[in-house]
Amino acid sequence: MKSKKTHKLYNLPEHDSKKDNLKLLRVLSTPEYLKIDFGYYATGYYKRGGWVKMDKATVVRDTKKGKAYKLIDTVNIPIAPAELDFNTSHDWLYFSLIFEPISSTTKVIDVIESDPGEPTDFNLYNIELSNPILIKK
Repeated sequence: MKSKKTHKLYNLPEHDSKKDNLKLLRVLSTPEYLKIDFGYYATGYYKRGGWVKMDKATVVRDTKKGKAYKLIDTVNIPIAPAELDFNTSHDWLYFSLIFEPISSTTKVIDVIESDPGEPTDFNLYNIELSNPILIKK
């Protein structure tokens, strides 16, 4: 009999970030990949809201072990040097980052686009992976 794989879903996990316009929505950890969903809204800093892109070197880091997991793919956000231009300073974007699978025992991760990073980089720290919703597949 085939064993069922368990996926762990973390909704609105606690974390540290310096970007007010980047919202961490959820983390889905599966045996095959780690998917992190975000919401991002353009700012009034640029006339038409500016642009977004993701660096291909972005990683998830296991905060305790220091192990890094590579970015595999993105959904709805281009990988640099390509970029997505906003039309207005009121635009919203929902996007996902797909990484290599993390250990099932990992409790805290960081998402690092660039370290130490610039203010425009998507760096999030101390993402708490606690109290998951378990999904049997």
